[in-house]
Amino acid sequence: MILHFDANGRPMGSEGPLEGGTVTLDGRIHGTGELDRVEVARFDARGWAVVYTAAPEGMDHVFQATDAEARPGSFYYLRVRQDDGDRGWSSPIWFD
Repeated sequence: MILHFDANGRPMGSEGPLEGGTVTLDGRIHGTGELDRVEVARFDARGWAVVYTAAPEGMDHVFQATDAEARPGSFYYLRVRQDDGDRGWSSPIWFD
């Protein structure tokens, strides 16, 4: 599985300041099998929240989403599940 994920242009594994309260999330997924579920989760002092979800058809999915409830201390990650049970997770992207 190939994952590309960024938030406000920052790549997976990066950290940076939150400018404004909105985060733009971009992702591209190429599975090794049919994709079942794609989610972006945010974690912060309020707990976990799924801020994007899709049930794509096929092995590829491209998305752009916006989270208007970001706060300093939030981090995001992409998680993917295929029909065959295989899963993929991105590295988090932190906002301080």
